[in-house]
Amino acid sequence: MKLLFLLLLVVVTAAVDATGHRRSLQANLTDEERYDGDDDDANPTHPPTHRPTYAPVYHPTPYPTPHPTYPPTPDPTYHPTPDPTAHPTPHPTPARTVCTWSGIQLLPSSEVAPFEGVHFTSGKADIDLIYEEDRPNSEYIICIQATICGFTPELLHIHAGEIFQNGAVFADLTALLTGGGTTDGCVETTKEFYTMLVNDPDKFYLNAHVAPTPDSLFFQGIRGQLLQSFTSQLDAEASVAPFLGVHGSSGVSSIRFEAGGSIVCFDATIVGFDPEVAHLAYGVTGTNGNVVYDFSSLKVAPGRFFGCLSIEELGTTLAEVCEILADGYVYYFDFHQSDIPDSIYFFNTIRGQLPEVIPLSDII
Repeated sequence: MKLLFLLLLVVVTAAVDATGHRRSLQANLTDEERYDGDDDDANPTHPPTHRPTYAPVYHPTPYPTPHPTYPPTPDPTYHPTPDPTAHPTPHPTPARTVCTWSGIQLLPSSEVAPFEGVHFTSGKADIDLIYEEDRPNSEYIICIQATICGFTPELLHIHAGEIFQNGAVFADLTALLTGGGTTDGCVETTKEFYTMLVNDPDKFYLNAHVAPTPDSLFFQGIRGQLLQSFTSQLDAEASVAPFLGVHGSSGVSSIRFEAGGSIVCFDATIVGFDPEVAHLAYGVTGTNGNVVYDFSSLKVAPGRFFGCLSIEELGTTLAEVCEILADGYVYYFDFHQSDIPDSIYFFNTIRGQLPEVIPLSDII
């Protein structure tokens, strides 16, 4: 009996020690460690907390990556092969103005006998020669804007003929008449006629007229030469020794031939210089030449000349007028401070060369 009691005492003592040891361990655990899956039913007030299982983190050894150079160096051996089937769309060539005659005066007094001028009428026209490449019919175009006062023309032509001559019709512009004496439009022409207009404009004229009637055997109208005037910029630096350009001076001068070349009109404005003498002289750029026309009598104010003289008053002829229109670039305007050749002021000048007609071959 004693032996049984001692055995039971040993068992109870071992159980108490085991329980105490377990409680001691749990006191050192966190809540997640204290409650595992086996204690879910025993502790319903504490929801289970499952610790996820993580795979070991893999840290690969990085391979060295070269840093590109910007901008990249082009490969000198690379030559792209063009695609022989590719045909780029051509861009249309824009139209451009090759030549312009502005302010063409149409006057009854410019008509040449036996043709008659319509009295108390006048007109003004601007003509542009246009070149437009790749046009379907013709690349050469004549455009005109004109206003005619005093009568309504029935015919509008460009004729061949110098300033005192009549000639054949080269371009019929009648279809461009809009009524009421106005004209605005363009027509195509041939390369041959276009070239002649550009190279020799002094040999053509514009004529607006009415058709003959039983009471008139000839056309009546008004006329104007295509090239009937020249304008030049005056420059002190253009003076040629022994003449001295007046420093700081400038100006503009023009000459116009009217009434079939029988009237010569002159207009000049000079700034920074008050000349007493105004000449048109013969000579190319860089040379001095003889006086052709003297316009000194047309001075109207300091530095200002304006007016018209007949060819008789100027002591010239229609033939000389035609020479000036044909080769204007060999003439120049010349202004002197004094009209006394022995005076030192006579050599103070300003000068301007007449412009040259540029041939079509140098333009297109």
